[in-house]
Amino acid sequence: MRISKNKTYSLRSSIHLTSKLILKDFLKINNRLNSNDFHIKKGIDWLVLAQNLTKNGGVSKGYNLFSGWLPSYPETSGYIIPTLIDYSDLVGDKKYLKVCEEIADWECSIQLRNGAFKANKIKDNYIYYIFDTGQILIGLLRAYKKLKKNKYLNCAIKAGNFIAENQDEKGTWKKFTFQNLSHTYNVRVAWILLELFLITNEEKFKLSAIKNIEWTLKQMTKNFWFKKINYTNAPLTHFISYTIRGLLESGIILNDSHLKKISLNSALQLMNYFDKYNNLPATFNSEWCSKDHYSCLTGN
Repeated sequence: MRISKNKTYSLRSSIHLTSKLILKDFLKINNRLNSNDFHIKKGIDWLVLAQNLTKNGGVSKGYNLFSGWLPSYPETSGYIIPTLIDYSDLVGDKKYLKVCEEIADWECSIQLRNGAFKANKIKDNYIYYIFDTGQILIGLLRAYKKLKKNKYLNCAIKAGNFIAENQDEKGTWKKFTFQNLSHTYNVRVAWILLELFLITNEEKFKLSAIKNIEWTLKQMTKNFWFKKINYTNAPLTHFISYTIRGLLESGIILNDSHLKKISLNSALQLMNYFDKYNNLPATFNSEWCSKDHYSCLTGN
């Protein structure tokens, strides 16, 4: 197989960059710390670049040091929309709203007839999940409220119907879930159903959310841990955070002090660990302990 000069140069550049990063990490050489505004701006710029380079409106799944930018990823593209809207409001720059509009338009273009959204391989119509659809729903609702395009609300309602209609009698989701199992982190989806209820006043979305919240609370232990987060002895921190955030936001919408207190107590377990060890490891077990020597970027 022949490799073009451009690809050869790109590969050499990637190897050179990778070597520098590994060496810096080994020697514990940290980048210079600047103001919060500086680093937030850099993060936002990276997200905008990741969206611009896909050429289809979505945001790239990530960057591979050897193969370059990866294809657009529907789930994360969805919940990047609120981040960009918040940043646009913060700095007073509407150019970020244009990026949000392009992402939301792309999400609507890949929605399936049943209301779900394509998951990892966007060319495959048969891979879709409750959780991914819920995260895209987050972005569509924020885009609708900010940009006032009815198309986004219509797509959001279709997604909400798909989620509610596939809930089981216990209030969980097993169909169209990872490993076809009920996960407590799906309470983050319940929160979004409540957001949809606030806009549409459709009672079925509220009832579906409450059923899942009630099931999730039954999985809580005395130390504010939640069973069935991801069916491992030590789930990654972002799955834990999904659970806490779902309960917190639901508590705020429902004005339920009990839910807010539970989410606070769970979050305090993580904060206490960080205060004690000055780091947040990648996974935790049911005793809020960890043996890891690395962190999960998504969870942090």
